[in-house]
Amino acid sequence: MKSCRAKAKAMSQDPLRAYEYELIEQMETILHAFHFHLLDDGVSARQAEQQLANAELFLIQYHAYHYLDGLSSLTTERISDFLRVWYFERIESRSESDWKETKKALNRFLSYLLNSALIEHFDSAMIEDIFDSIGDYRSLESEYARQPLFALQQNDIPLEDILQDDAEYSENDNLIRTGAYPYHNYASFHDMVVSLQNDLPATQPRKNVIALMPMPPGGDAPSSTVEIEDVQKFILALLRGNCVFQRWLERSRHRLNDVRKALLNDYQHYQTLALRMHQLARDLPPAEEEATRGRAVLDQLDKQLWSLRNRIAAELRLDLRTLCL
Repeated sequence: MKSCRAKAKAMSQDPLRAYEYELIEQMETILHAFHFHLLDDGVSARQAEQQLANAELFLIQYHAYHYLDGLSSLTTERISDFLRVWYFERIESRSESDWKETKKALNRFLSYLLNSALIEHFDSAMIEDIFDSIGDYRSLESEYARQPLFALQQNDIPLEDILQDDAEYSENDNLIRTGAYPYHNYASFHDMVVSLQNDLPATQPRKNVIALMPMPPGGDAPSSTVEIEDVQKFILALLRGNCVFQRWLERSRHRLNDVRKALLNDYQHYQTLALRMHQLARDLPPAEEEATRGRAVLDQLDKQLWSLRNRIAAELRLDLRTLCL
């Protein structure tokens, strides 16, 4: 009982952890239904278990883990990436027969999702086209051995044309000065928002915003009024974006700790600021005016984080266009 209470408390303090836990539960519910569907369809218990394991490999270990999202964000590109690249990255003791079984199980699982109206943005022709275009095992294995994941290639667009110009980033240039943001000392959401509005570095278009960037995780530009629920959703989206970015680095065999200390400190500090805003807003929900100002601060935090992702990707020679956010 005590461990359950501790877990519930930890999840209430970390919205991303609670979100991921709920997401995995939803995906497991879908997988259980698929398993029963297979048995009802006359598949033997042993084959049903094998197909379930392959469906779980795709849905939870690949899709939910790397993109932190449900079926609504599933794309043909991700299905192709799973079979053409990810499988070869993660399954060390692989064989051609195992890969073909995984492909067959995934085809059946996607057909089940389509017939159950769980992926309405797909149709049977799309699924058929995906599997017709995958290629054969041996050519994919050879291609994977030659191609460094997410790396900028010599024949790619030059890095300076992909990322907007940035000044040299040194240990003395970090955006967060030591002690500049005593996030643990903020007494309220209001105090934190007012302080950050005054102290956050100004966003300079050529320095802090990359040309390839999608819309911020909050979606549209801030409206004239914002509810506290909107602020909480934006904080969750910002934290989710950070997690997806770090797992993207993992796939390229890098970690945040691989970059210079100044970059690492800034990135972690901005994450901490967002989490602290969530805690303060949860403990004492702000008024409408404060929520609107909080959204503006989060927009600024998001731009700073995109600037840092820009710098981190450039330092590690990774192609930021492959980051699915």
